Amino acid sequence: MREEVIGFQALGGASHTGKFLAEKLTEILGLFDLAQRMLCLVTDNAQSNYVLARELQGKGLGQKWNPDQYHLSCFAHVLALASKAFMENLKSQPVNKAYDHNQDPSINVLQQYPSGSFSRTIFKVSVHVAYNVKY
Repeated sequence: MREEVIGFQALGGASHTGKFLAEKLTEILGLFDLAQRMLCLVTDNAQSNYVLARELQGKGLGQKWNPDQYHLSCFAHVLALASKAFMENLKSQPVNKAYDHNQDPSINVLQQYPSGSFSRTIFKVSVHVAYNVKY
């Protein structure tokens, strides 16, 4: 399997409607004769992308194209939204307001994980939930 960028176009501010996006995607697929070879459409959860998927149904993608079956939400985007919602709900206050991070042995473990990594975030959440500690 190969991945290539086949089209990159500035859309402008008012042109992010699903109908307009479907027209542009259809044009690009036509340029490369890919309309019949498109397996699925992976997007974020913006409403315009659901309209885009429905609009593609009549754009020559074959009789099989069904937006309910072939329009997939990007798992990374869904996971990021779920993680953000989860993290926003962890707004508890520390039991000991005089907590000193430097005295906590878990800080040494935390520093082993790269900044911004998923594993570091999970470690911070687990320590926060277990000990009500904020980093």
